Amino acid sequence: MGGFMGAYKGTCALLGRCTKTLGKDIAEWLKNPVDKATLGDR
Repeated sequence: MGGFMGAYKGTCALLGRCTKTLGKDIAEWLKNPVDKATLGDR
């Protein structure tokens, strides 16, 4: 184990998880976009 906080095997794994999470948030928002919404709003 290594990388940020020892929970990832490297920087690529960390960035991969961030990208996947952001993609899910954006895909959910695209189903029902709202004016003036910010990333993470539900």
